[in-house]
Amino acid sequence: MVRVGSARIDENGKLKGGQPGDQTGLEVAIEPWYLHDKGWVIIRAKDANIRERIAICMEAACANNLIGYNQDGSWELYDKSKQYGWDCSKVNVTANTDCSSLVRTCVAFAAQREIEWFSTLIEVKILNKTKLFDVLTDAKHTKSSDYLLRGDILCTCTQGHTVVVLDNGAKAGQSGSQPPQNSTEGNTSLCGKGIGTAVALTPMNIRTGADTSAKKLDTIKTSVAVEVLEITASGWYKIVWPGASCGYAFTKAGSGYYSYSANANAQVINLGDKVQFTGNKQYMSAWSDRPITAVPEVATVTGICESGKHQYHIIGDNVYGWVNKEDIVRK
Repeated sequence: MVRVGSARIDENGKLKGGQPGDQTGLEVAIEPWYLHDKGWVIIRAKDANIRERIAICMEAACANNLIGYNQDGSWELYDKSKQYGWDCSKVNVTANTDCSSLVRTCVAFAAQREIEWFSTLIEVKILNKTKLFDVLTDAKHTKSSDYLLRGDILCTCTQGHTVVVLDNGAKAGQSGSQPPQNSTEGNTSLCGKGIGTAVALTPMNIRTGADTSAKKLDTIKTSVAVEVLEITASGWYKIVWPGASCGYAFTKAGSGYYSYSANANAQVINLGDKVQFTGNKQYMSAWSDRPITAVPEVATVTGICESGKHQYHIIGDNVYGWVNKEDIVRK
């Protein structure tokens, strides 16, 4: 059976006026594929990794009952999830959405970049402009679920509804439209493996290496979030970047450039753990008020003092001292 996920209707069967969050478990939910009475257009990501991440994001939204349907404030989910790289599983406050806003959020999560606003009236046009998708309108793909691929986006032929496909169709392998297995276009293999998220405070260059002389790949616009894999000793973020064949790139870190937040699930730290030190101060004791300059790097936790001012002692190549818990992230 092929399933689809979408933002459907509020708890009262209406488009507006419902309570925050999913009151019934059916406002943002998964259901079997069906042929809409307005017909479907298939919007298919060219890269298999992008398709998979679209599906993952939709599944996360359907599983998070803080996300509910309401066309009033339907932009909330997109805006509130941006700080987490549009990862709907990390949204911990109520957020409204509707069908097209949820698909927009899923695409932003998959591509790790801002996506222009759209409704179902202009969804095909806007997503086609990203150059990430092919548009399929033949009967083989639109009249049955047999040739659908997990991560396909379905939009009605006229303004109406949009959903994400969550399973491959029975004949999906025969569709002939899957990208080559060794393709590196849109490499997202490192997505979800980061230590934190950085939101650009100003437009920032993305480069192939941690040096201003390295080749420029792209530019991050202000307020765009990127997933951080590592913070180098020279003060660069190693980030997930689908536009690089290896799946990662580099951008200059610094408080004037980004707002950085560590992943919450990376904060259970024990003795012997490898951690990414993200700060610039270390101390001779857990209670010292006199900081010593340090540089970000990977280090090992060698001491813990929960009651101290500086809770963790770490040792690395360039750091040997006590540091604040907010300055380390478990690898």
